[in-house]
This record gives sequence, C-alpha cells and structure tokens, in this order.
Amino acid sequence: MIRMFQSVTSAQAKNYFKASLGKADYYLEGQEINGRFHGAVARRLGIAETLVTPEIFNDLCDNHVPGSQDSLTPSTLANRRVGYDISFHAPKSVSILHALGSDDRVLDVFKQSVQATMIEMEQAMQTRVRAKGNNHDRQTSEMLWTDFVHQTARPVAGHAPDPHLHCHCFTFNVTYDALEERYKAGQFHDIKRDMPWYQARFHKRLADGLQGLGYGVRQTRNAFEVVAIPQKAIDWFSKRTDLIGRIAEEQGITDPKQLDQLGAFTRGAKDQDLTMPELQEVWQAGLALEGIDVAEDHTTPTHGPEDAKEAIDHAITHEFTRASVKRQRQLLTTATHLAVDTPEISLDDLDHALNAREDLTTITEGTDQLCTTLEVQAEERAMIAGAQRLRGCARPITMDSVAHYCEGLNDQQAAAVKHVLTMPDRLVMIRGGAGTGKTTLIKNAVRGIEDNGKQVFLYAPTAGAARVVLRQEGFAQADTVAKLLSDQTLQDQLKYQVLWVDEAGMLGTQDM
Repeated sequence: MIRMFQSVTSAQAKNYFKASLGKADYYLEGQEINGRFHGAVARRLGIAETLVTPEIFNDLCDNHVPGSQDSLTPSTLANRRVGYDISFHAPKSVSILHALGSDDRVLDVFKQSVQATMIEMEQAMQTRVRAKGNNHDRQTSEMLWTDFVHQTARPVAGHAPDPHLHCHCFTFNVTYDALEERYKAGQFHDIKRDMPWYQARFHKRLADGLQGLGYGVRQTRNAFEVVAIPQKAIDWFSKRTDLIGRIAEEQGITDPKQLDQLGAFTRGAKDQDLTMPELQEVWQAGLALEGIDVAEDHTTPTHGPEDAKEAIDHAITHEFTRASVKRQRQLLTTATHLAVDTPEISLDDLDHALNAREDLTTITEGTDQLCTTLEVQAEERAMIAGAQRLRGCARPITMDSVAHYCEGLNDQQAAAVKHVLTMPDRLVMIRGGAGTGKTTLIKNAVRGIEDNGKQVFLYAPTAGAARVVLRQEGFAQADTVAKLLSDQTLQDQLKYQVLWVDEAGMLGTQDM
C-alpha cells in the first residue's frame, strides 16, 4: 500500500520529523536505519545520499537553502505547502517474514522496490508556469525526498506493537525548472492521480523480488501475501488494522480517504521501551499461545495469467464493463495486480502488451493517455443511433400545465421536471452533479407521471443506490439494473409504463 498525506505548515513537518521520522525504531544487529536524502534536487544541493539531520530537514521545511537563510523557491508565504509524506507499506506477511526471520535480503528487496517507485514518481514531477500570461504545467522530473524505514506499527493499548515494515518518504515541495534555471514549488497533481498505478508497480516489484529469493506468494484482493506466513499469523498481527476497522464501523466510515485519515488520527505513541530482540520474544510467545506455527502452516501459492497479453485482455474486459474511456494507467494498474504473483511477466512486458493492442484507440490529453476500444466505440454509436430514433415518436406524459409539479423547486429542477413531463421523446436524460437535487426532482416528476396514469419503475446500477438510497427516499420497489436484466417478469411489467434509471452514467454500454 502507498499513502500520501500533505504537510501543510513548516511547524507541522518539523514536529512530524522530531516525533516520528527522526526516531527510527528498527534495529538490525545494533545498527539504526537512518533516513537519507534522494532525488535530482538533492544532487543539485549536494546532499544526495547523505544522512538526514534535523538542521538540514528544518532548513528545507522553512524553504531555505540548506546551511543558509537564502530562500530555496520564490514562495515565501507562511502557509506554503511544505511537502508530502508518501509512505510505503509492505503486506503484513512480508513484515512478519522480516521481523521473525533471519533473511536480511527481504529488507533489501523492500527498500529497492520503494526506491524504484519513488524514482518513477520523480519522472512525473512538474511545476506550474504562470508568468507572462502562461497557464500550464511544465515537466521537470526532479524531486527531493527522504526515506525512513520502520518495522513496527503503532501499538494498540495493552499490546506490544505488531510487525509492520514500512517506509516514510517525506517529499519536499520543491523541483528545479531547467528552462527558468531556478528552484520552484512542485506540482504533485499527476502523482496523486496515478497513485494506484504506482502502488501496483510497487507491489509487483516487491513480489517479484521476493519470489526471486525463493518465497512463494499468493494474490490477494489488493496486493499479495507470502505463502510461508499462515493467515492466522497475519490476522493475529493486525491489531491496529482491526482497531481502525472497529472505529470506522462505529462511525459509519466507508470512504477510502476518510479511512486513511482515521488511521492517521488514531496513531498512538511508538513504544521505545522494547528492543528488537525483546519484541521478537514477545511476538514468538504470542504466536505460541495462539497455537500458530509459522514454520508449518503454509498457504498455497497462486499463479496469474499465462502471459502479459492475457493480463491486458482481462484488464480491458474488466475496466470497460462500466466505462467507455479509461486512462492507460488504469488499465495497467489492473493488469499489474493480476500479474503480481507471476514473476515471468515483467512490468515492461505489460507496457509492451498494452501498446501492441490494435483494438485500442488512444489519444493524448495533457499528460493523460486516454483509451477506448473499437468494440466500445461501435456499441456507443449504436446506442446513440438508437436514442436518436426515439426522439419525437411518443405522446408526452401530459399536455397540460405542469407548474404545480414544480412547486418548491429551483429553476433548473423545475426545467428538468417540465422536460420529463412534456417532451415527445421515448428517451429523456437528465444530468446533474452531486448535491444538485436530483432526488427531489425525481419525486416531483414521478408524481406528475403517476397522476397522468403511468406507473414508474425505478432502478439504479448499484445495490446501495437502489436498495438503500432510493428506498429510503420512499421508492420501496427500487432495485438494481442487474436484477431487471435477469428477471423477465420485471421486464414484462414495463410495457407501456415508465422506466427510470438513476445514476445511469454508471452503466456500461452493454447494460445500457
């Protein structure tokens, strides 16, 4: 997993370094793993690969050239963005393997995977160009980051911290604009947008490296696990994850971003009292009490697609089920995860397999590579042609005034209701963003339709939208489109009546 959090102020970043980053909690044969500076900007400043010191870290937080009071970037605002904490988290089984095993190569593979992924992020770094009437972003491909490796999670009250191998890459808000020949603030938008792609590639590198050492892996929903570590051990060493899950359930939190924030807000203090050998004794004793034998209870490896083409085939089928256009990196993210347990398929193989597809149409929009398939294009053309044939071929719901169905609505809602009730088209579409009152206008329009002798059947693409949201709004019979498509009785009920699909934009062309 990769998480990315913004440090808003210099004081916040300094406190974070002092409390968390600067105090490495992992020891290997008595040697503390300290952070170092990395990236092209670090090389320009002459600090690349040097140990992170509070003095240099604080200078950079204050936007100063290290060792001086000179400003590093032109921005001198007190509330300037200092940087981002980009944290890499190994799957739990990898953390256990490293913490309880004696193979130091596991740590090396983890660090190499982090570094390779950060270098990829660096290639995407941009800066804003706003001078002389310009308004665009320029590629710079230069960053400055630190890396701090830790082995344990934040402890849950009453327990020693669990093994949790992770690396914090604090990335400063600075890049170098070669055309303007000066340091400037970075533009991180594309990096944040493509974080699922970076995460999939990080997992793939880590899994390939571990398999190269002889460790089998099995694919999971979001990543992978090492088969040498039993699921019982993974569960037992996931106390903090369980804690966050319980709090999220109690507070009704399901949004991924809110869950990440909950993880940050529930962080307890690191346990600095136990040495690593003492922690290992605690972990081994706990496993023994639970009857978990790490040496014996292995799981079974999985094996993904036969080749890169098969992985890309699956990604295309999966991603275009409910979308007509996808970014190239979204396709690669899905294909990379599918091949995470197949070291014979490299990241380059996946890139080449996607570029070799002749059934894809790709256009460039800014820094995006947008893709669709010839099949999807044909389906959309057929759908549009069908919709055009439905124009002007039906009797309006009513020819009378609809003003009383528009009472209490704003102008846009009222216009939408009037359109539904008075247009002579068999297909009517309404588009509106979140929070614009679509559900309210649905109620008014449905009342107008039913008052004029027609029955309205409401459906939605997802169970949550149909069976929770719509039913809570009073549409007791609302159901999913999938249910409608699989039930002939429901389809027969629609004859000469009105079918209303909420959130129809979430449907793929085939379902539509």
